[in-house]
Amino acid sequence: MAGYDSVKAKFIEESPDTLIMTSPYFFSQFTLVIATQLVEDSMVKLDRICREANVKLVFVRSYGLAGIVRVSVKEHTIIDSKPDHFLDDLRLNNHGVSQTCHRGRSIVDYSFVILCCLV
Repeated sequence: MAGYDSVKAKFIEESPDTLIMTSPYFFSQFTLVIATQLVEDSMVKLDRICREANVKLVFVRSYGLAGIVRVSVKEHTIIDSKPDHFLDDLRLNNHGVSQTCHRGRSIVDYSFVILCCLV
């Protein structure tokens, strides 16, 4: 099948805490970082690194059957498609973006890394 030859993968066998401390520039090559089971100190450092590099960051932590997800982005615009009021407003925020969707292109093109801290 065409297109599957261009998929590449790599991994780094290193503790996320060590990677955050020794190679903060590593995260700037991605548009999204997903970090799991990190301690608070590492989360704060990684958040600072990603914000400076304008990289979106998602923290995930589970405690047995309960868990928490934290999303850290500078700004995120949300359009309410079904508002509580009934005023007809046909404007969309960044309407040029919705046009590209209908031409078969992907609107969101993320390169990402997942950091897993095994406990």
